[in-house]
This record gives sequence, structure tokens and C-alpha cells, in this order.
Amino acid sequence: MYYPVRMDSEFTTRFLGDLQTRSQTAAVETTHTTRLQSAFESIVRGDFDGFAQHVTDDVELHISGSGIFDGSWRGREQVLAAVRQNYGQLRDQKPEIEAMASEGNTIAILWSETGVLRADDTVYRVRGVQWFTFAGDKIARIEEIVARV
Repeated sequence: MYYPVRMDSEFTTRFLGDLQTRSQTAAVETTHTTRLQSAFESIVRGDFDGFAQHVTDDVELHISGSGIFDGSWRGREQVLAAVRQNYGQLRDQKPEIEAMASEGNTIAILWSETGVLRADDTVYRVRGVQWFTFAGDKIARIEEIVARV
């Protein structure tokens, strides 16, 4: 079953603002930071088809350390299905960017988040790193390592 994304608006506004501010000061191509900002905005709105426009046809997604969300997916359709599935299991997300770095075709984000697992209303708190690798102006690979805190 699909659930709409329900992130805490105060935190997501700050998250997207932090991403934009950090992106403006990072030494990375404007197209990469703009693409990443737009991809996150699509996810926050629950617009997964919009998110799909920001990734390559053969995009890869690898998640480890989070338990129920761990896995590897390849190709736009598989990645999109995984993203829908994973965000559908969460509610009341409060993401925060702690740091951001970029070099060449890669942007790395250190983030933390609290929220609620829909399955059993358990509150979670995690901290993670996401690496975004670009091919041209689209996201080609997302590597995510998560730890509970």
C-alpha cells in the first residue's frame, strides 16, 4: 500500500534550505547541486515520478546499516520502487543536514533524522551518509550508510 510522504514541514523546509545554502558554498558544478536540490524537493512532495527525472536510466541505489531498508537496486524502475517503498514505511520525518562536501562528480551529505515507523509506531533516530555520483547532469549512483543513534 502506498502512503503519502508526511515529513515535518519545519524540518524539511530547513533541510532543503540547508542543502541550498551548503550547495551554494560548495565547490561543485551548479548543475549537480541544482539537480540534487530538485530531487530532494520531489521526494519531500511525494512526487516520485518527479524524482525519477533526476536519475539516469541505469541509476544504482545501495543502502546498508538500516535493517529493513537495506538493499541494492539498479535501473530507474527498481530504484523508484525502492524509494517509494522505503518512504512509504515512514512518517513524521525530521531530516537535518549536518555537513556537506563535494568533489568532481560526487556530493556527500552527513545527515540525521528522526521519525516514526508506520508498521508499529516506533520512533526512530538515525544518522547517515549519502554519496551522490553524477553522470552528466543526472544522479547515477546513491550510496547510503545508516546507523541508529
